[in-house]
Amino acid sequence: AQMHNDYLAAVQNQHKDKIFSFGAIALDRDLYEQIKLIKELGLYGIGEIAFYSTGFNEVEETFLVKLLGIAERMGLPVCLHVNEPIGHLYNGKYYTDLRRLYAVLSEYPAVTVICSHWGGGLLFYELMPEVLQSLKHVYYDTAATPFLYKNDIYKIALDICGSEKILFGSDFPLLDSSRYRHYIESLGDSANTILSKNCKKILSIV
Repeated sequence: AQMHNDYLAAVQNQHKDKIFSFGAIALDRDLYEQIKLIKELGLYGIGEIAFYSTGFNEVEETFLVKLLGIAERMGLPVCLHVNEPIGHLYNGKYYTDLRRLYAVLSEYPAVTVICSHWGGGLLFYELMPEVLQSLKHVYYDTAATPFLYKNDIYKIALDICGSEKILFGSDFPLLDSSRYRHYIESLGDSANTILSKNCKKILSIV
């Protein structure tokens, strides 16, 4: 993880204003020291955090609480790998207890959180007013959409949470951006918000 972060920091410094990296962490190492170093390296966030070996359950809930607490103090956004709890199995999919995830995220409204893969369907619950209110700080990315949902997901997501909470993600090199752009660009004025505006806001870049 440290080698990964050192490399990304070096590349980021070589290509200023083009690359904005998030730092990896080792789940079995001191969290505070790792996140502190991510901050010192000038990286822009933490993640993508995934729980491949055990899924997201009670133990991982405790871990995430600690991580978000440190991220809040450091002023860093967090990206989480989140899988839909139902549907077909595939490499990299693990069970995500959305109930536990929602409970944790609700307790840290000051931390910007990006939930990959449409939050494993968490965004659909934003049709509930209390969930919409509690997850104002949570964004959803589009990564792996062609493998998971019909193309209707883009317009449905807009209706549920608005373009201000959706981030373009490709899962590159697994998928190329061309697999998404046509559908996102068909959303009209919302396309630019999804493709760049939201990211710039989260990372505080011009």
